[in-house]
Amino acid sequence: MQYGVVLNYNTNNLGDDIQTFAASKLLPRVDEFLDRENLKMSEINEKIKFICNGWYMYYPQNWPPAKNLHPLFISFHITNSNNSYRKMVSKDLINYYKKFEPIGCRDTYTLNLFKAIGIKAYLSGCLTLTLDNPFSKNERNKDIIVVDPFMFYMKKEFKEHIIKKLVPNSFHKNIKYISHYIKYPLDSIEQRMDYTKNILDIYAKAHVVITSRIHAALPAMALGTPVIFIDLGYNSIKSRSRFGGILELFNILDNSNLFFTDKSYFSRFYRKLNIYKLYYPMRNFKFEWDNPPPPPREINEIANKIKKKVNMFIDFD
Repeated sequence: MQYGVVLNYNTNNLGDDIQTFAASKLLPRVDEFLDRENLKMSEINEKIKFICNGWYMYYPQNWPPAKNLHPLFISFHITNSNNSYRKMVSKDLINYYKKFEPIGCRDTYTLNLFKAIGIKAYLSGCLTLTLDNPFSKNERNKDIIVVDPFMFYMKKEFKEHIIKKLVPNSFHKNIKYISHYIKYPLDSIEQRMDYTKNILDIYAKAHVVITSRIHAALPAMALGTPVIFIDLGYNSIKSRSRFGGILELFNILDNSNLFFTDKSYFSRFYRKLNIYKLYYPMRNFKFEWDNPPPPPREINEIANKIKKKVNMFIDFD
């Protein structure tokens, strides 16, 4: 018996590798890194058990996986883009999914897709919530780690201005910026996993993580780090379909707290003329910066249920 995890070989989003890393920590070993976009075309004849988690997919015509690949569907998300939801949750695949139900879905959108065709499914949450913090409490620092806030449609100067308005002056010297947008490929999968671990170690030691990336927010919370999630820039169905059942776990800032951050003509005009440098209102956001609230307890409950499912999958022949 071999064990595998899925890997997006062509990603420039560290969130993909964080999900692969999390899956690898739940298996006895990893014999194969399976190409997420080519699971249908396995070149290996031996039976492989693999955790089928994450975002699916750019090439839905390459679905379902080959017969020798035996998936545990958990933390599974089907995108609204590329017509993937039409091809991957069609009546033609009912018999395939029946072999592996119930399907563990990362979000309510994916859950409802499966229920609509009569497949047993449940809301599993995200596999990255199972990550463990390898450091002691004494190793935690005062860093405010900011990961891709507001996404891509605002200027860097405007983003940093808002962050400094949000974070108290006493913590400004501790603000550090990180991006999940990376210039792959690195030379090897090992390098990618090492790079991923190094970023997760930063989150594990941080005082607070501020981000608009769900795969910075979720693993940070799993590592016991308080998170502020900035819910801006996700207006399309494709973007919002990932959030059902997830946003409820976060401390959230959005347009009701942060002004002139939308794509309206007035807000763009305000940002373009740099008026924010002269005047920027900040609605009060109650957050104990000196002693920030820990992640919600249900994180542990979700993680334990995922671990139990994976262990049962490993033990069942």
